[in-house]
Amino acid sequence: MALRSADIPRLRLEAQRAVQSGRRSAAGHRSAADEVVAAVERLVAVQAQDFGQSLWALGARAPGATLRDVEAAFESRRIVRSWPMRGTLHILSPDDLRAILDLTAERTIASARTRHRGLGLDDDTFARATAILRDGLAGRSLDREETLALLAAGGVATDGQRGIHLLWRLAHDGLICWGPTDTTRQRLVLLDEWAPPREEPTRDETLRRLLLRYVAGHGPVTLRDFVWWTKLTVKDATRARELAGDELVEHEVDGQIQLMTPDAPERPSRSSSGVVALPSFDEYLIGYPDRTPMVRPEWLDRVVPGANGLVLPIVVSAGQVVGTWRRRLDPGRIRVSVEPFEPWSEGVHRGVERHLAALGRFFERPVELVEALR
Repeated sequence: MALRSADIPRLRLEAQRAVQSGRRSAAGHRSAADEVVAAVERLVAVQAQDFGQSLWALGARAPGATLRDVEAAFESRRIVRSWPMRGTLHILSPDDLRAILDLTAERTIASARTRHRGLGLDDDTFARATAILRDGLAGRSLDREETLALLAAGGVATDGQRGIHLLWRLAHDGLICWGPTDTTRQRLVLLDEWAPPREEPTRDETLRRLLLRYVAGHGPVTLRDFVWWTKLTVKDATRARELAGDELVEHEVDGQIQLMTPDAPERPSRSSSGVVALPSFDEYLIGYPDRTPMVRPEWLDRVVPGANGLVLPIVVSAGQVVGTWRRRLDPGRIRVSVEPFEPWSEGVHRGVERHLAALGRFFERPVELVEALR
């Protein structure tokens, strides 16, 4: 049975495990924190430039989990947050962070050299900052302000944009990462101390595994999607495809080769016809360069207003983005407003309410639907 282009969005929802019922899955004795870790590992890396929003990206994919379970996954050192690729923050396992940085860090750092020179950040500055943090973070964690104060006290200026670019660079060097949580914020730690390195696979093996796991957690996808997601070279992506061999299957759809794992279904299940409310910058949109399979072109500017880089939280029905939503975490409740792109059916309204109830269970507070948030 041939893969159909109309089925690709729903198959991607299923691959990402974004169509759960909100109940704990029958995964043996796996705890809710284990479900969170499994969700991260399924996607390899979860977009997390907005940390508060990324918490629900995990909750939506981890049946029965609460915010406390996500915090437990961080505290147990099984997941961390850093800049593994595209110069953008993601949540991923420490081992995956190290492996991906081995592939991507050199090119990413090179792409920022002009900006760093403009900020007066040179190799000597990075070396001094490395020495300060290696000593100052030993055996403890610090929040961003404390870390920047530590650098300033050591004679490394952090004014303007210098501070965040210093942290960005030292994270790409594998020195630091974001680890333990503090409500909706995180604290910086030494990566080697927080999660000691293990034996590294070869570069070829890392390429192969990364492509296989991207396809498994995001597919159907093209090789171009993989290049965009990782910012690896076409040469590297082509090498990864060669190494994967028959561990992937190819389907020609509208003149493009879509990659899937051999055990992936070619038709979506009934579960993916439901409704989910996903956070801003969610992998369901951000995991692919072309979002038009999931969002009608005329609605793209309502998801990314003014093409300013801000991606709003989305309501998805049967794989299609049909509206946006906003939330505000107030003491004792969550206030939510929704904005349909066109009138919703009663079924979509009920589906939104059910999924927002799951949001409330995740944050352990009731959800109140309001007309608008200001």
